[in-house]
Amino acid sequence: MRIQSWHRWTCAVTYAALIFVASSLPAASLPHPGLWRFDKLLHFGAFFGLGVLVMWAWRRYFASVAMGTLYGVLDELHQRLTPGRDASAFDALWDLAGCAVGACACWLWLRSRRARRSNAG
Repeated sequence: MRIQSWHRWTCAVTYAALIFVASSLPAASLPHPGLWRFDKLLHFGAFFGLGVLVMWAWRRYFASVAMGTLYGVLDELHQRLTPGRDASAFDALWDLAGCAVGACACWLWLRSRRARRSNAG
């Protein structure tokens, strides 16, 4: 693997670790309780970022979405062990949606970058 690839995977794994840390916070210690009315959007946003980073590192759309979705399901199971939190299939679906849209956005960006390079060179 090239250095750039390691750098990309380091970003994706670090981001996934941050999601894990956020999921480990007990419900009582979560900041801004009113914000959790929008928890589906928070799931979408968090996994959008993961989808972007995994796609950027791996460069394979379906594999990136599958990996992000699996991580989302495992994250939901992990939340069952966290005081005051629960697992939700709907949250996992929003994780999937965010990951798929994020990976698609990254795929489009990579494709446009490649097209600009080939037109310039």
